[in-house]
Amino acid sequence: MAFITTLVGDFKTYERDIQDVDPVVSTVIANVAKAVLSKVEEYRNEFYTTTTIANNVRWGRYSGGASRQIYVSRPPIQSVTNIWDDSSYAWSSALASSTYVAFPRYVQLLSNWGFAAGNLNVRIDYVSGWKETSIPAFIKSAILQQMGFEWKRNAREGQDWLGIESISSQGQTIVPLQGGLLPSVKHALDYQRPNCWGAQ
Repeated sequence: MAFITTLVGDFKTYERDIQDVDPVVSTVIANVAKAVLSKVEEYRNEFYTTTTIANNVRWGRYSGGASRQIYVSRPPIQSVTNIWDDSSYAWSSALASSTYVAFPRYVQLLSNWGFAAGNLNVRIDYVSGWKETSIPAFIKSAILQQMGFEWKRNAREGQDWLGIESISSQGQTIVPLQGGLLPSVKHALDYQRPNCWGAQ
């Protein structure tokens, strides 16, 4: 949960009026950060941390046919565990790792022909999530902006970020946001949004 810890520290710098005299304050900020991070990941369809996500190796089935590239449903790809192109769905013989290359949002065959034509005949197991040092500055800035809004609303409306009912998402416990992302945050998050997410 290193990214959450980083967000807590950055937020204390971002919101200069926070008096961190009680360790409970850091817990409250961490809860706000988890909730905002979950919403941002959902909105961008990306993972920004790999350390707190259970079952980190994701797999998706994709339809093949002529294309040498297949976009994954939850980028970015950190590493590929296995790829299968199997119309029998036995998934018994994975492609050799020397036959493809992985990019942040897709995998590509190195041969001149594409994946076999079929319906959901390609399976990709991969580790997804940004490494903390690679998370773009505009993403961090948008998260901090939304955290600031939630923090101020907490003070205004008496939101109990310590005792609020929690929900489980991707193997971690988070507190739900009371409402969606700010329009300005969505606008910031739309910067450099990929125009192809792929289908699962």
